[in-house]
Amino acid sequence: MKKFVLLLFFVLVVSCDNPEKKDAIAGSEKLAKSSENYVQGRKVITGDDTCQIHYNNNSDNNISNETDTNLINRQKLLKATHENSHTISLRKAIDLFNSNQSINKYISKFAFDGSGNSNIGKLTSNDELYSFARLHQEGYLTGKFIMVNFAEHKNGTFDLDVMFQHKQDKIFRFVMEFDKQNNIFVIKQVYSPAKYDEQTVKFYRKLYSIYLNDEGFGV
Repeated sequence: MKKFVLLLFFVLVVSCDNPEKKDAIAGSEKLAKSSENYVQGRKVITGDDTCQIHYNNNSDNNISNETDTNLINRQKLLKATHENSHTISLRKAIDLFNSNQSINKYISKFAFDGSGNSNIGKLTSNDELYSFARLHQEGYLTGKFIMVNFAEHKNGTFDLDVMFQHKQDKIFRFVMEFDKQNNIFVIKQVYSPAKYDEQTVKFYRKLYSIYLNDEGFGV
């Protein structure tokens, strides 16, 4: 009887020490050992297990620096574009017109008040014809402008599309021809192209908001 009790106890002990239990114990010991090694390693690196390690993300800084550089380059490029002879001629035309509301060497008769022959290609039915007289009457010529688009054509004319900073509801196209004798660009025609509808104007206003709101950038 005594031998039977001992044998039964031995069987129970063996059955309790099953493979799953062994794996769980082994896993716990491995985790504990790994944790201990991590703590020891941290102490070696930092000298104090309560020390915080700060990471320097160079990649983010590089991206930020690259973005800043691109923005600066873009601003310089646009600034240089605004300082070319096309925008200078338009600025002088506006300033001279504002001084006495009369025609000057930068403005053709047609661009001045819409009279006479434009000698330029016909507008579409949806394009809105303007003149310096009308621009002045509607208050556009009292502030600075920025260039939105620019195009050169085979017939020798240039399209300078601008938006005025103080009145951003329209985009105007100033059609120019180069006057070799005076070495200036003469404005032959002014109109608001149909392609610059309300939604498109809003798009450009958002796209160039940084420049439209910077008087130091406007021409």
